[in-house]
Amino acid sequence: MIGVLRLPRAFCMLLGILLLAVSFTPLVAWMSSYLEVDWFQGNANVLVVLGGSMLVDGTGPRATMGYDSYLRCTYASWILQRDHYSYIVLSGPDGLAQAMAEYLAAHGVKEPLLTENSARTTWQNAEFVKKILDHQPGLPVHPTIVILTSDYHSRRARLVFEHWGMPVRVIPVPDVNKRQAFPAQRWSAFLTVVDEYVKLAGYKLEGKI
Repeated sequence: MIGVLRLPRAFCMLLGILLLAVSFTPLVAWMSSYLEVDWFQGNANVLVVLGGSMLVDGTGPRATMGYDSYLRCTYASWILQRDHYSYIVLSGPDGLAQAMAEYLAAHGVKEPLLTENSARTTWQNAEFVKKILDHQPGLPVHPTIVILTSDYHSRRARLVFEHWGMPVRVIPVPDVNKRQAFPAQRWSAFLTVVDEYVKLAGYKLEGKI
């Protein structure tokens, strides 16, 4: 009976420690540092912008990108003002790829934009993008492919694309690393990082990375 009574006390103690660690230590920054890889700068053959969420699905005037997709597109538009890519591929379902293409075009991107409209997972991003690139003329045998995605997603994305036979460089858009710097957003950043670690472990167990 005493042991049973100790369980809630131990749980509350662990919860309190976690609360203090997330709120007042660099725990989130430390956890996210492992997930963020690379930061490619310069020209390359292919830029692949991976979509995130959609607030409103579809291709009509109400279609609205989620925060992570918007952030990735914003950084892509800045990078494309400076660097040159022969092909730009936008990947995301339910109208997301088209919304991303429209955003980039409206922000001055002149290069042709290829859309991949079916991928719902990182695994499918790599699978379907590979099919698109295999049919594009003018690419070298071993093209330089750069993935642009959120910082917390960059390690898993790179590993999955490499699993599909596409060595890639990465542009990890600052997302979690910015959110964790603000106390009001630190817990949402922590939950995002934990969710990504779970997905990374799942992909590892399934042999996808």
